[in-house]
Amino acid sequence: MSRMDKVGAVPDLAPRVHGVRVWDPIVRIFHWTVALGVLANLTVLRNLETQHIYVGYVIVAALLVRLVWGFITRGHARFASFVPTPRALLSACCGHRDSGIPLRLDP
Repeated sequence: MSRMDKVGAVPDLAPRVHGVRVWDPIVRIFHWTVALGVLANLTVLRNLETQHIYVGYVIVAALLVRLVWGFITRGHARFASFVPTPRALLSACCGHRDSGIPLRLDP
């Protein structure tokens, strides 16, 4: 089938972009939990002490899960993959492409 659905229609020439998921679901849930919890505590729950405390406990629990996950998982979420060697870091900061640091989304 051609890229033109109807006679005379402009073809869709935009490239098909597929998202590459770098972070696993545990990391994504952690980040959104912290972001929404902090936002809620700074705005809506500022004067509601009990709910404010419970949201704080949820954030601490998410942090503990993330800490454990950072040591037991594989791939980009593992803490050991965050920090390169000092030489590779200096090389990457100076703009060298052969630094040995893979291209990825860094925090």
